[in-house]
Amino acid sequence: KVQVRVLEIAEGKLWLTRRTGDLTRPARWPRRTPLGAADVAGIPQDEWFEGEVDGMTSRGVFVRLRPREGIDGTAYLPREQFDEGFERDASRCRPGGRVRVRIRPPKEGSTHEVGLSMKE
Repeated sequence: KVQVRVLEIAEGKLWLTRRTGDLTRPARWPRRTPLGAADVAGIPQDEWFEGEVDGMTSRGVFVRLRPREGIDGTAYLPREQFDEGFERDASRCRPGGRVRVRIRPPKEGSTHEVGLSMKE
C-alpha cells in the first residue's frame, strides 16, 4: 500500500508526492556567483580575506567572500591549499564555517578563474 498526495492536476496529468507535511526544501545545487579575474584585479596575493564555506567536494571547498565593496562571490579552495588542521576542525570545515584565505592565480589550464589558498 502506498499513500500519496495530489499536488496538481493539469493537462490530464497528475502530480503526486509521497512526502508528508511541508514540501519546501533547499535547492539541490546552490546557485553560486563565481568570482572572476576582473573582480580581484589588482588585489595583492598577500592580502587576506575572511570568507564562509559555501559548499564542499571531495577535492576542496567553495568559499564565499567579499574582496571589495560591492563584489560578493564564490571561489574554489582546493584541498592542497588547506592550512594544517583545517579538515579536522569541525567548526571551520563545514558549510557556514569561517575561513581566512587569500587570492592566488589559477593553475595553468585550470577551469576556475580565481583560486584561493589558506597557506602563508
